[in-house]
Amino acid sequence: MASGEPRSRDADPWGSGDGAAAPPTLWAWDVGLQYRQGPGSVPALAGVRLGLRGPGCIGIAGPSGGGKSSLLHVLAGLKRPSTGRVVALGHDLHRLPPTARCEVRRTLFGFVFQQPFLVHYLTAAENVLVGAPRPDAGARAAAARLLARLGLGR
Repeated sequence: MASGEPRSRDADPWGSGDGAAAPPTLWAWDVGLQYRQGPGSVPALAGVRLGLRGPGCIGIAGPSGGGKSSLLHVLAGLKRPSTGRVVALGHDLHRLPPTARCEVRRTLFGFVFQQPFLVHYLTAAENVLVGAPRPDAGARAAAARLLARLGLGR
């Protein structure tokens, strides 16, 4: 059996529990995504296999239309893959109820999109707080610290 290849379709491909390195925080196995177009479909992703151990930061680069945003959406559970599985923090994302998927996304992912999805009538701090689970005083203080680190504080 090749390294990284799962024992079965439902197995953890990294064989947790056998003394090897800890399984990835996020993994995808044979992920594919098809978009319907008229009577047919257009492939956006095919056979994607990856394992990421966190915490960390990754970047995805490629040509326009190459599937970067589609990959991010599938990995974060925003889109259901046409084929394959995505497992985050030990949970098959698409077997989780929507609220649990949202919680995994909230704790595991941070996106920087190509388009600036900012609300134009909000301040920078208010835009940061849009994604906060609880926009309380602690979240406001954390937002202020982050903006200051980026040179966007007052």
